[in-house]
Amino acid sequence: MSREEEIWHDFSLEENCVEVSDLNRVRLYFAQFTLALDALSRVFWLNLGDKNFEGGAVDHCLSRLRETFRVLGMKHFYTGVGEELKIDTTDSGFFHFSTLTGLRADGERRKDLLTELPTTESLKRSILDRVVSYRSHPRDLQVQLARRLYLEQLDKTRIMSEFLPGSLHEVTTLETDIRSYFWSFSTYDKALNRPFVYLIYFTYERPGHALGTKDLCFTDLCDAAENIASGRTSLLAFSRMLDDTLPYISPKVVKRIILGPYHSPTFTKVPEPMDSLLTSHSDRFPFVLTWETETLLSDRETTTDASWLKKGRLRQVFWIPKNFELSSRGVSSLERFALYPYWLGQHMANTQLLDTYQRYVIDSEERVHGVN
Repeated sequence: MSREEEIWHDFSLEENCVEVSDLNRVRLYFAQFTLALDALSRVFWLNLGDKNFEGGAVDHCLSRLRETFRVLGMKHFYTGVGEELKIDTTDSGFFHFSTLTGLRADGERRKDLLTELPTTESLKRSILDRVVSYRSHPRDLQVQLARRLYLEQLDKTRIMSEFLPGSLHEVTTLETDIRSYFWSFSTYDKALNRPFVYLIYFTYERPGHALGTKDLCFTDLCDAAENIASGRTSLLAFSRMLDDTLPYISPKVVKRIILGPYHSPTFTKVPEPMDSLLTSHSDRFPFVLTWETETLLSDRETTTDASWLKKGRLRQVFWIPKNFELSSRGVSSLERFALYPYWLGQHMANTQLLDTYQRYVIDSEERVHGVN
């Protein structure tokens, strides 16, 4: 299957995606989502801070997401035919994965594309001349200027990507020959059109050896994670495959943060009964951004393939509580969160919507508050 076919596999543009061409709606989408992502960053900062490893890993992903939305807002400030913004309207609300492919392609041809456009100064002079001398609307020149500003700001090293590895940190606390590490990575899932953040604590099963980012074992870890990670794969299945694939890496705690879905009656298909509430206030452009944190813990280790000729390999036995939802998800624990405007929270207070979620609201000054 080709890369393009993989991108569109299990995705029906007609059923799952809406092409937004109205400029006012496009600009509203980016303004609303940027507000939500900025507030989401503050939520994680309140809970994790920016000093510990998990907080830094999440901030790494969110900073890339915010930059991606910023440059996409510039790219789609004026939208031409065939260049409409594609939003996954189902269990996502984020842009379609192919949007990242387009950004990457523009980034690779950035210099050539810029040379095809007049300079910024030239375009500004032409716009002024068109308005003053001819009293006509310089739409075509504005499109070129916006295109140039977008390309000048586009930096493919600062935007979200399909696979975004994080930093490796040693977390060994006891004097032992076996060292412990924390590593993270983020993905933008091409089947679900949503960002995922993976946080992994593991031991390096080579007594007396330290793991470095230039070691073959670390390269194998990155390659395995990129190949295995999928939004449709349970955290238990992912962790087991990672454990089976890498002989010297033993995952002890694996967390996955799943961003979305983003609910907005203006842009997405909102499930009931939330849809009725949001639609009744559609004139105020309500939205709800939700996310989940899955955690999987190693309960013990077992040795497999052992014989009198060899020691065998250690395998992790992960703990799954006797709970239907947790066992079906393949996790040890699951937390749900929601973020929405303060004024919307006042209307939600009289309902049972999201009552199992940890909730946060954004006030009129864009400050974030937890809801008891």
